[in-house]
Amino acid sequence: MAEEKLSDRVAQDLKRYVDLRVDDAKLAVVEGLSSISGSVIAAVICLFLVNLAFILFTAVFVYLIDLFVHSWVWSAAILGVLYLIIGVVVMLRPGCFRNMMVRVFAPMFFCPKKHEEDDDE
Repeated sequence: MAEEKLSDRVAQDLKRYVDLRVDDAKLAVVEGLSSISGSVIAAVICLFLVNLAFILFTAVFVYLIDLFVHSWVWSAAILGVLYLIIGVVVMLRPGCFRNMMVRVFAPMFFCPKKHEEDDDE
């Protein structure tokens, strides 16, 4: 009888442990997804603001070039060529962007969480 009670208790404790580990995994997934979605939302907002600033600065630069060239078309073409050259230079050096992204995302997925370290002790 005592062994049956002990085995039942061990089975219940084991079931509870497995349930807690599953809940912990679910919480870790939710934490990761919320962190990623928050980063994505912040990136979208930042890209929108950068795009808006880019458009406004482009209009200002076209106006400034127009003061020297006296043609809106030629000033827009000159600025377009300048942007094309900048784009080619950026595309030839993708390593700086890739390394930056690795530095941002690696700690998110591969560093142990503080609460996991506390559970092991």
